[in-house]
Amino acid sequence: MLTFGFLWLIFAFGVGMLAKQRGRGVLNWFLIGIVISPLLGFAILMMMKDLALADALDTVTHDMELTHVKCVHCAEYVLPEASVCPYCRRNITPQPEYVQQRIAEKVAETEEIQAGKQGNMVIGMGIVVGISVIAWLSTFIK
Repeated sequence: MLTFGFLWLIFAFGVGMLAKQRGRGVLNWFLIGIVISPLLGFAILMMMKDLALADALDTVTHDMELTHVKCVHCAEYVLPEASVCPYCRRNITPQPEYVQQRIAEKVAETEEIQAGKQGNMVIGMGIVVGISVIAWLSTFIK
């Protein structure tokens, strides 16, 4: 019985750590894992939107270096469509496609990082399941 309670707490803690990776509160999901069950907490968490990825994509669209270009004369950030710098009033070459390319690269990088997190999560869950199976089998050996 003690082994069962210990594994319950470990899995509930795992749900909390997964929740942290997905941009949610560790303590809240740890308590959900304890009260409801770690398996149901995991299932509910995986059905919910990944807030960490949504935050990362929001920062891509709000990053000044991704949405603006530097003026070659005064080094101030200006809109990529501008042909005259509003700061130094000198002519510059519009570069809208360059900014779109940088945004696409940043989005691809963010998605790659997220895919790596999911791979790590699968490995971690495999380890946890393996440990639980070994612990369950050890209850039969006395």
